[in-house]
Amino acid sequence: MDVNRTIPLNRQIALFDSDCLEPLGEDGFPLPVIPAFGVRKRMQPKADKINGLYAFAQRHDLTVLFTQCCSAQPVEDDLPGTLVIPMDANDHAWKDKVRESRLINIRKRLGLSEPDTTRSFICRYFDAFQHNANTDALLELLSVPVFVLFGHGLDLCVDSSAKGLLAAGRKVHFLTDVSAPSASGYGPYGTEESGRAILDYLVKIGVTIGTSDEFLWEMGQYDG
Repeated sequence: MDVNRTIPLNRQIALFDSDCLEPLGEDGFPLPVIPAFGVRKRMQPKADKINGLYAFAQRHDLTVLFTQCCSAQPVEDDLPGTLVIPMDANDHAWKDKVRESRLINIRKRLGLSEPDTTRSFICRYFDAFQHNANTDALLELLSVPVFVLFGHGLDLCVDSSAKGLLAAGRKVHFLTDVSAPSASGYGPYGTEESGRAILDYLVKIGVTIGTSDEFLWEMGQYDG
């Protein structure tokens, strides 16, 4: 990934965490670098890598956008250190806080109340780019051209996030080793075959891929 040493890194890239985090509960799996949050169960084997990415973001003052899994406890609006982007297009109070915020939650619908598990339903229901009316405005305010994407739900939520970012005119770099497939039970998704097909298509439409180690090593050259 090319970076310009004459421009601050936080004006060139941001991180996008698809559904890794949840507010830390009594039985949660803590993420040391952001103590208010834990790691979702399906991403806990990747916790060290996730923590490393958040630590990198803090060192370089990068913005991290994150969404939450449909079954997660929602982030409270007043959680210190976190800006929550509401779904209501008429709510503009958050806009003045964007430039000073580094951890930003894009709210999406949580909780599955309907039995329909077709792809069109899932994308409509859980895709922050489709039903949070403020997502595009957030990206415009941030003015960051490249997003480094990782997370849970490759077949569904990660896929939707990648396509949403591309549609908004951003470049996307996906970290293949900080990801997990969608849970089973969502139609044909959550299998190795569906994951490969999704990844092949994302590359075809312009997403670049690599590992977190490769990414952090390349960014280390920026420090040098």
